[in-house]
Amino acid sequence: MKDYILYSLNDEKYGVLLLCLSHENIFTFYQDVQQELLSRNSKGIILLDQLLVTGNGDNRFVSLPYDCGKIDFSKAENVMVSNTIRKISVELLNTNISALKSTILTDDQQEMVRQKIAI
Repeated sequence: MKDYILYSLNDEKYGVLLLCLSHENIFTFYQDVQQELLSRNSKGIILLDQLLVTGNGDNRFVSLPYDCGKIDFSKAENVMVSNTIRKISVELLNTNISALKSTILTDDQQEMVRQKIAI
């Protein structure tokens, strides 16, 4: 199983949602993400969801521009996202429910994921 999901978004601002499926940060699997980005689009903005890494705080979602598969971490920004994107993220996480075993989420938050409630 991969430590992340790369999901194409139909969104004006973000082309791809990168959902971490472990408590590891993006640098653990950056090379794999880079290869997948090369096969998708040459340029865009990734929306990184770090729910399992950082919890549901202000630094949960980060926008990261990329070009030719290379992510520009120097332009990373914490962002607020719509409930629609939060719902997509929770639904993706729900299909990988085993990822909740070793996470920073509270029991209540884990139950919300199981019930597909956007957090």
